[in-house]
Amino acid sequence: MLELGPGTRVTARTPKGARSAQVQDSRAGFYLCLFEDGSSAWVDARDVSPAEPVPSPGGFAPPISVPAQSLPAAGSFNSPLAAYPCGGCGRPGADYFPRGTAPMHRACANLGPDVLPWPWLLLAYGVVLPFGCTFIGALLASIPYYVWRNEYPLKAKAYNRHVWIAFACSAALWLSLGALSSLLARKP
Repeated sequence: MLELGPGTRVTARTPKGARSAQVQDSRAGFYLCLFEDGSSAWVDARDVSPAEPVPSPGGFAPPISVPAQSLPAAGSFNSPLAAYPCGGCGRPGADYFPRGTAPMHRACANLGPDVLPWPWLLLAYGVVLPFGCTFIGALLASIPYYVWRNEYPLKAKAYNRHVWIAFACSAALWLSLGALSSLLARKP
């Protein structure tokens, strides 16, 4: 298989048809293509061919012809993730991108949904509000983020966002309590 480097002009077969693009990055079996309209997508390496002849030891090689593949109907592509085929089952719509391997469906990778359940919010606010301005609060609240960040990135980001909100609320609470106590201590 021909390896295309960043900046290489290519023709990519997408659900919208053959489109001119520029390679931005690559993963195992996929290229991140930047299209002329400014959009970008990961495209299977089998659906990408150089737009210009690539130098070979004996001169120039002709462009690689890619056989047409059967793609789902255009109406079935409702989300930007729908263009990513799963490395496990081959169906489009991969939503888990492990490092060094092809994108997969979360179910094919034996992972649960990437959403933050509400009991974790109770834990985040319950730990951070009373201890938020201390090292203990920051340490306790950060543990789930570091546990989840590789396999559940959306859950980890949502949890981290709520921890920072709780930290800001805690800082405001403790500063206002400090100001109130100093005002009460000044009165004769």
